[in-house]
Amino acid sequence: MPTLDAIYAYPLKSARAMALSSANLDTQGLPQDRRLVIVNQRGVVVTQKDCPALTKIQADLVDEHITLTAAGMPVYQQSIQSAGNAIKGQFYFDQVTFVDQGDAAARWLSNALDQPVRLATSLNAFERRPPSEYQIGRFDASQQRFAYMGHVLITNTASLADLNSKLADPLPMDRFRPNLVINTDLPFVEDQWLRFRIGAAEFEGTMTCERCIMTTQDQSTGQRGKEPLRTLSKYRKFSGGMLSGIVFGIYANVVVPGTINVGDSLELLEQGAVAGATQQQSTLPTP
Repeated sequence: MPTLDAIYAYPLKSARAMALSSANLDTQGLPQDRRLVIVNQRGVVVTQKDCPALTKIQADLVDEHITLTAAGMPVYQQSIQSAGNAIKGQFYFDQVTFVDQGDAAARWLSNALDQPVRLATSLNAFERRPPSEYQIGRFDASQQRFAYMGHVLITNTASLADLNSKLADPLPMDRFRPNLVINTDLPFVEDQWLRFRIGAAEFEGTMTCERCIMTTQDQSTGQRGKEPLRTLSKYRKFSGGMLSGIVFGIYANVVVPGTINVGDSLELLEQGAVAGATQQQSTLPTP
């Protein structure tokens, strides 16, 4: 039976992962996940796509208290401010009102990234309005955290082993920045998880995850290469339709909140291809 191998949250979007042994999931996923973002002078959220140096920042969040560390930098700590200076800005396709986290945080991050930036959280829930071609399957239109297309991103160990068998230099799972890693024997079997339970929580698989240039970036050094996208494109690329792209892992939404622990079993409640899975070139495995 598949089991939960690892849990990761990313308190600061695009910074390094925070490993957890257990988590109390709510209606938006992991409470520690993507609570804060970095915004540039135009109010646009900054990610590793345009700022590889974000790989040097470790963010940890405990009881609303954020700790930021980076090589050569003093440790920075503060509580998340839920009220304060409001900033109008942009998160992917959406216009969002951010709460600025103050000048001290801005100075620390600007020095770490060598560019003027601010640290921010969301003022309130905002409505996601992605282009119509991305509105496939169940889409939760309202959120307050800065996840991209679903509450959690799920990968599995067999998928990574399958990929690494095709690579000259094996890659770690952190290239794919998952929230939940499932230990299974079947690569890409998660493409068929429509409804499943882990611990006390239940999930609905919504769509496959289209992978971007961030997967080619070493999460320790920020250095970029060509893998894994070059190899994945040969057998994990959509053949057409509204979501053409290279996929690895799935997005899932929490439908029943609850506690999950590393080592918990995954129970499949409903099988069937998640949105996008039927367009892949590869043959889906049978659970």
